[in-house]
Amino acid sequence: MRQAKNPAEWLENVIRYTNPATPPEGKVQATQFLAVRESDNRVVAMIQVRHYFNEYLEKYAGNIGYSTRPGERRKGYAAETLRKTLPFCQGADHL
Repeated sequence: MRQAKNPAEWLENVIRYTNPATPPEGKVQATQFLAVRESDNRVVAMIQVRHYFNEYLEKYAGNIGYSTRPGERRKGYAAETLRKTLPFCQGADHL
């Protein structure tokens, strides 16, 4: 997902991905998960679960994409977020 100018734009973009009819051109339906650190309520990582492949995803990216805030990398946030996201993936008929 591209960078947004503000939180409202980001949320609008996330909503577009949730509907199979409205992802941006060349993209696929997806569900976005956030990892928020409880101690300071800061977003430290994000995972996007893509519901199906297009040609690009099949060759280069896959069903799951993730990003960790640069200053929070190598602290286990991506692994923990993925672990918590897998039940969604396992229970989803669309994956």
